[in-house]
Amino acid sequence: MKQLILLFVFIHISFILYASTFPANITSSNIQDDVKTLNSLDISIESVSNQVIQTWVTREQFQVLQQRGFEIVELPNLAKAYAEQLWAETKDTRDPMNAYYSYDEFVAFLQSTATQYSSICQLVTIGTTVQNRPIYMLKISDNVSLEENEPEVKLDAAMHGNEVVGYDLLIRLIQLLTTRYTADTRIANIVNNTELWINPLFNPDGYVLMQRENAHNVDLNRHFPDFVDDPVNTTEGREPEIAAQMNFAAQHTINLALNYHCGNLVMNYPWDKIAELAPDNDLYINISEEYTSHNDPMWNSTDYLHGITNGYAWYQVYGSIIDWIYYYYNCLDITCEVSYDYWPNASTLPTYWMQNQESLLSYIEYAQQGIKGEVTDALFHPLAATLHIEGIDKDISTDSDVGDYHRILLPGTYNITASAPGYVSETINNVVVSANNGTTIDFRLQTIVEADFVGYVKDMNGLAIPGATVELSTTRIPSVQTDTDGYFVFQNLPLGLYTLTVTLNGMTRFNMQYAWNVGNQYPTIIVLQPAIFEEHFENGLSLWQVTGTWGIQETDSNHDLTDSPGENYVDSQEVFAYLIQPISLLNIVNPTISFRVKYDLESSHDYGYFEVSSNGTTWIPLATYDGNHDWMMVSYSLADFIGRHCYLRFRMTTDAAGHIFDGIHIDDIVVNGNQLNLITWGDVDNDGIITKADAQAVLDYSVGLDPLPSIDPRPWTDNRLDRADTNNDGNVLAMDASLILRYLKGDLSQMPVQSGTAITYSDPVISISNSVSQLFLNVLHFEYLFALNATLLPTVMDSNFRLNNSLNFIDLLTSSNIQSNSLMLGYASTQMVQGSVDVFTTTIPLINAQNPFTANLIVNETPRTLVVDSLPVTDPIAVPTVSYLNQNYPNPFNPGTNISFDLSKQGQIKLVIYNIRGEKVRTLVNSKQEAGTYHLTWNGTDDNGSPVASGMYFCRLETEDQHFNRKMLLIK
Repeated sequence: MKQLILLFVFIHISFILYASTFPANITSSNIQDDVKTLNSLDISIESVSNQVIQTWVTREQFQVLQQRGFEIVELPNLAKAYAEQLWAETKDTRDPMNAYYSYDEFVAFLQSTATQYSSICQLVTIGTTVQNRPIYMLKISDNVSLEENEPEVKLDAAMHGNEVVGYDLLIRLIQLLTTRYTADTRIANIVNNTELWINPLFNPDGYVLMQRENAHNVDLNRHFPDFVDDPVNTTEGREPEIAAQMNFAAQHTINLALNYHCGNLVMNYPWDKIAELAPDNDLYINISEEYTSHNDPMWNSTDYLHGITNGYAWYQVYGSIIDWIYYYYNCLDITCEVSYDYWPNASTLPTYWMQNQESLLSYIEYAQQGIKGEVTDALFHPLAATLHIEGIDKDISTDSDVGDYHRILLPGTYNITASAPGYVSETINNVVVSANNGTTIDFRLQTIVEADFVGYVKDMNGLAIPGATVELSTTRIPSVQTDTDGYFVFQNLPLGLYTLTVTLNGMTRFNMQYAWNVGNQYPTIIVLQPAIFEEHFENGLSLWQVTGTWGIQETDSNHDLTDSPGENYVDSQEVFAYLIQPISLLNIVNPTISFRVKYDLESSHDYGYFEVSSNGTTWIPLATYDGNHDWMMVSYSLADFIGRHCYLRFRMTTDAAGHIFDGIHIDDIVVNGNQLNLITWGDVDNDGIITKADAQAVLDYSVGLDPLPSIDPRPWTDNRLDRADTNNDGNVLAMDASLILRYLKGDLSQMPVQSGTAITYSDPVISISNSVSQLFLNVLHFEYLFALNATLLPTVMDSNFRLNNSLNFIDLLTSSNIQSNSLMLGYASTQMVQGSVDVFTTTIPLINAQNPFTANLIVNETPRTLVVDSLPVTDPIAVPTVSYLNQNYPNPFNPGTNISFDLSKQGQIKLVIYNIRGEKVRTLVNSKQEAGTYHLTWNGTDDNGSPVASGMYFCRLETEDQHFNRKMLLIK
């Protein structure tokens, strides 16, 4: 039995020795391809320089590479030899491992530090190793037990157990921060304003075993989730040391990180896996140089400018921690190769500390740069929000415990948007960030209001387009199809900014940013103009110039453009497909290009590009395609080319390795945009859609206002006047606004200018009545009134002038304008309810036979003139007073709001709440009241006591001779 046990031990030891790694150099004449092969074999690459790839291989891997013809040479494992010698010489002394802390000494140091400096230190176990050793993280902060509004910085070392300089540096950093906290202002500022997490020993088992890998012989910096080839961010199947770090990152909001390695002298920043530059590439460069600028050996490197390198440009790595934590958690993490020696002589450690102390402190302080603040709700509760910086495709998240965020940025001017599920996004523009000083920007987000988004898709002639797909830029809300009337609806759509897209027959025909807000809660008509350019490749390559193997491929009677028809693409090529004639984007607003694309490319090595140019020489990439994807529709903005010509090309590049990939396919190219030279009736603001805002602009113009000063100051151009003239009578009047409203509501399938059919109207019977101080413009048959322009003259406007619109419902618009001695009024609506209504109420000047008052009217489409030359008999001594309804407060409100009003005399009054559809919700007062001032509260319930939904409401006060309305917004 004893012999069997000894045999088992021998076999086990032999297996460990066979599975453990040692350094080896590979001489390569094709670095890129050989690195790719080594990665595919899960062989750890340490460094690449000149024509040499330095690796760590097992004995089995060494033999496999020899068999494959690699020119590989084993190197002595100096680090392990030194560590073993050091342990043998010191293990029985009072100072095992000499200046290096043994594992037991390290644990004792952390525990004693956390106890001695408990006010600023907290020791946390984040997991255990393969051999059940605790993995420690030491938190250092002034209020160490609290979650504060501070940037979080994480520092790691010894991910590779035999790379130990960083291990010593972080132990010394802990000693510096704790012992100098009360005596050094700079140290105090770091601790007081930063949440520091320090992990000097990432791989305890590897350190004890004096090897690179963990106890499972796995390289921990090659097996984090790889967002390209292993894009499942889960701990399942991961090494316990990796799982511990993944769980820690998921539970914290780390802003800046550093992980120490040895084997070179350079700062290595993302991406490691792909050639594409990271969204924060310039920031990464600056942070890296902040470290190396204080470290003379790194800054003066002869191998790397200023001692920094992009990871992929150095050599490709799969599954690195810096790629993983940046991709999934938006943390800026950099690999710091701090020493050529893995386990240098202990006597050199003070020198390493001298070289790196200032670099470390400056690196930690960098976390204070950029934009910081809190994102809360209306009651200042913290929100789990996302912060987006315009122009940087990398968002960050708040820490939901406090609601704080810290977005590290270079000096500059930025537009920043905060968003959170269930809340209205907020954007603050032109935020200035200076060097070394963080800029504080707080956001207070309002709860999202939801409403039905209703609309139609039509062509230029107002004809319905059925079967069109309408979608919004959110996966939470499914796309919808238009019915036979072109009608669509998104129910309970939260207010916010969306990308609104219409696809017809598989092709994108409309694409724009759309602000769904309180003012837009009215049907919208999307007008599909003819495409600016279309190409479906059914006529071959007549419009294209191609190089290399680009051509047409036919599949089931469909033709598409591809880089290599009928076969796999070839090696070492750069081939193009150019559109021969440029596309003109003169007089185009919001131009976009869409096409279908599919691709099958060697990941991270071969790429397809879509590029545009204004001159055919300087090309700007709008998209890069890598990996594999089936047919999909893509869209890109061409806004940068408005007013110019736009050249298009597709480019394909491949490396020298053998390929068995299909390549890239393109089909159904469509360029759309709002073409200003075309007349889209009703779309007066040129945004490609017809909305209630267009009707309001037309009505405002009809009374002499200047509603679109930024795009077309009054007087409007002929093109805009044509767009506004919806009944084709040569004028822009209130009836044109009414026709737009009726078209939007679906009461009219076409406007008269489109159908060529005039509309007839019944006489609504307009009259003017007056009291001592007011004049009433009355309509007897409100259901017959669709449009009214009124010019009242002469009028003397003084500080007592007040115009009251007694009607305030969603289906009508009003406008007014004072010009010299006249008052111009405008009214437009869909068909309203029956009855007699005062359309306008206004204060009046002195009126008598010598001072007659004239009203020139256009009622619907019929001109009329009314003259008033007398007032009712009144007491000349009495001084009239006016009843009045004040604006509610607060507004918006939730759940209650205060309403106050003044009564000039005793009388019967009604105070009623209506919803946006004009339906009565709640009667607050309906009784006879004395003259005076009244205050009451509406608690947001209906007459049955049930809470009402969020949205717009109207409060209406009716006295015997006056009517007042106020808009109120309830937000829950």
